[in-house]
Amino acid sequence: MIAVVGPPITREAAREAAQRELSKSIYHRYDDPWPIRLLRWIGDRIDRVTSDIARHAPGGAAGAIAIVVVILGLAVAARWRFGPVQRSSRGSARLQIEPTLRAADYRREAEAAAAVGDWSAAVVARMRAIARELEQRGAIDERPGRTADELGREAAEQLPALDQPLRAAVAVFDEVAYGRRPATSSSYAVVAAADKALRQPQPARV
Repeated sequence: MIAVVGPPITREAAREAAQRELSKSIYHRYDDPWPIRLLRWIGDRIDRVTSDIARHAPGGAAGAIAIVVVILGLAVAARWRFGPVQRSSRGSARLQIEPTLRAADYRREAEAAAAVGDWSAAVVARMRAIARELEQRGAIDERPGRTADELGREAAEQLPALDQPLRAAVAVFDEVAYGRRPATSSSYAVVAAADKALRQPQPARV
């Protein structure tokens, strides 16, 4: 019998044949599900990074832990001092006015909060009193979802004499309601002053 000799098998052809064979499902019946493999891969990368830090940090693993703690502490301090990272200079909090409440209702809420030293709640309620007062007078329309910045711009068009106090009140409100910074008695005084100025007789527009 004469053996049939084919063309020689190259290294590249052998590799491709082996890959095709190993890709068959029969060889992967007992593999872990892909989420488990992904988590294992992430864990391996984290272990590698922490090992690298430990090798180069003074004091080994203890030094690496100390560095991580310091970095986290700085991040927390920056978050508390400057507010959320995602905050932008043009961001503004929504006033969330309840249409069934009057300006006087919000003022009572603000005064009650101020009486117990809850200045943040007092600032928010007093700013809502300003917005509700403007709506009740017809200076601005009743529109849900209005932000404090929008309120300030719309009110300034109708009552230009109140532009500065309202601008200051809006800035305080945004710091508290949007920037999540704690209010103080001085913060509340700025918003209360704007509310009082609003209730004073205004000069007629020319």
